[in-house]
Amino acid sequence: MNFQWGTPLLSGRLADSDDYLRMVRVFDLADGNHYPANIQTRMGVTGQVENNWSRLVDAPLLGMLTVFRFFAGRDTAALLTVTSAPAIALLILMFLTVWYPRPALALGQPSAAYAFLVQAVLLMQMMLLAQFAPGRVDHDMWQILLIMAGFGFLLRSSLDPAEMRYPIFAGAFFGTGLSIGADMVLWLAVGAAFMGFHWLARGRDYERACLRLGAAVFATALLEFIVLRPPASFFEKVCDGISITYLSFAAAVAAFFTAVYVVPAAFKKTWQGRTASAAMLSVVIVGILYALFPTCFHDPYQLTDPVVRKLWLGNISEAESLATVAATRPLYSLSLTMLVALAAVAAGIAARAEREKRLMWAGWCLILLAGLALGFWQIRILRIVQLFTILPLAWPFCFIARLTPSRRDISARAVAALVMLMVMAGGGLFYGSALRHGDVSPILVRQEPLARCNVGDAASVLNRLPSQLIAADIDFGPEILYRTKHAVLAGPYHHDEAGIRADIDFFAAPDEAAARQAAEKYHVQLVMLCMHERGIWRRMAAGESFFAGQLLDGALPSWLAPVSGSPAGDFLIFHVK
Repeated sequence: MNFQWGTPLLSGRLADSDDYLRMVRVFDLADGNHYPANIQTRMGVTGQVENNWSRLVDAPLLGMLTVFRFFAGRDTAALLTVTSAPAIALLILMFLTVWYPRPALALGQPSAAYAFLVQAVLLMQMMLLAQFAPGRVDHDMWQILLIMAGFGFLLRSSLDPAEMRYPIFAGAFFGTGLSIGADMVLWLAVGAAFMGFHWLARGRDYERACLRLGAAVFATALLEFIVLRPPASFFEKVCDGISITYLSFAAAVAAFFTAVYVVPAAFKKTWQGRTASAAMLSVVIVGILYALFPTCFHDPYQLTDPVVRKLWLGNISEAESLATVAATRPLYSLSLTMLVALAAVAAGIAARAEREKRLMWAGWCLILLAGLALGFWQIRILRIVQLFTILPLAWPFCFIARLTPSRRDISARAVAALVMLMVMAGGGLFYGSALRHGDVSPILVRQEPLARCNVGDAASVLNRLPSQLIAADIDFGPEILYRTKHAVLAGPYHHDEAGIRADIDFFAAPDEAAARQAAEKYHVQLVMLCMHERGIWRRMAAGESFFAGQLLDGALPSWLAPVSGSPAGDFLIFHVK
C-alpha cells in the first residue's frame, strides 16, 4: 500500500476524501471551533451540511494531533497523525487476528507457528487491509476492530456459556460500534442471530448469556448516546449516525433476549417450541422498528432528487450489489466471494470433524453465508465478512498439525506448511490482481482523476485568495477544506444532496448561459476544474456538449477569468466576475 499510494509523510496525501473530511473535523476541534457535532461547516449551498460522524473517532485523532503539535507544525503533525493512527490500528488488528480464533483451534498458548499461520491468512484479506492503509483515518478501521473483538467474545461464549463475562464484553463492543456508524447495525443483528442459534440448540443453558449480551449492548449504546448526542436532538430520527434510531436497535436486541428469558418454560422445552417463540418475537420487534423508522429500512440515504440518485448514488462502486459486479466484473466478484466460499466449506468440514464444537462451527458457517447474502445488497459488506474467514481458513492447517503424533514426525507439518504457502501465495496474487483491475473505489485503487489531480498543487494559489465559495468536483471538496480556508459547493455525501445537485447543474450544464445562471443561483465565486475529469461530467451531462468539457476545450466565457497562477498543477482555476 505504501508502494502504490505513497506514505503520507512523503506524498503529503491522504487515502480518501472521507479521511480529508475527518481531519477537517479534527482541525476544527483543535482550533476551538466547537460547532454542533452533527454539522459540517464550509460545505454545501448554505455553508452548512448535516454530518452525523461520531466524535468517538475524532477524539483519538485530536489527542495524537495535539501531541505531535509539540514537535512540528500543524501540517506535519497532521501527516504524522494519519500515518500513526492506521499503523496502531493495524497492530491491534494483528493482535486480534491471533487472539480471536485461538479457543476454537484448541491450541492452548499460541505458538510462533500459529501466529505466522493466522497472519498469513490475514494477508489474503486485501479488501479488509485496505481500510488500514497509510492515511486512512475514517471510522471503518475502528468498526472492523470492534466487530472483530465483539465476535471474538461471542465465539468464546459459544464454547463456554457458563462464563458470563464474555457476552458482556461482546455487548460493550457492539454498543460502542453503534455509536460510530451504521455498519454495526447489520453485524449486531448477525451477532444476535449467532447467539440466538445457540439458544435454539441449547435451550435454557444459554439464556443468561443472551440476556447479558442484550443488556450490555443497550447500556453501552444508551450511555454513549447521552454523551455524544446533543439533548436538543435526542428524538431526531437519523439513519446514519448515533441517534434514537440506533438506540432503538440496541433496545430491540435487549427486548428480544429479555422476552426469550421470560417466555414460559413450557414453550421452550423443544427446539421446535423455541424456534416458534423466537419467530413470533422477531416479527413483533422488527414490525415495531419498521413502524418507527420505515425510511431506514427501505431508503437509508433519503435522497429525494432523482438526478442525484441516478448520477451520483448510482455510480458509487462500493454501494453496488454483488449481482451487478458479477455481471460487469466477474473476476473481481470471484475474488470477493472465493475466500468466503472456501471458509464456509472449511467450517462445514470442521463441524463434521469436531463434534464437540459442532454448534460453534455451524454458527460460524451461518455468519459467512449471511455475510455473503448481504453482499447482494452492497459489496462493501464483504470487506467485513473477510474477518470471519480467518478462523475456518486457519483450521485445516491446525487440524493437520494436531494429527502429527510427535515432533519427530515432521512430514505432515512440512506438507501442511507447503500447502499453506501455496494457497496463500496463489490466492493472494489472484486476489490482489483482481482488485488492481476491478474498478473498486479510490480506497482500494487510486482512480482518475483523483490520482492525477493533486489539490496540494493548487493550494498555494488558493491560499493567496480571500475565503470564497469554490465549485469543484465533489470528490475534491473535502481536500479543499483540508488544505485551504475556502468553502466548497459540494462534497460526496448524501446529506449534501442540494450541493451535489448544484455541482451537476453547473458543470454539466448544456452551455455557458445555463452555467452562468447556476453560478449566480448558487453564489459561486471560484471555479476549480481538473484537466483530467472530462469523463465524470460527460457521464452526468444530458448530451455530448456540456460546460466542463467546453472549458477544458478552451472555450472561456466572458464571465470567467483565470486566477493568477492558473493552471496550478493539473487544475484550472477561474474567478467568477
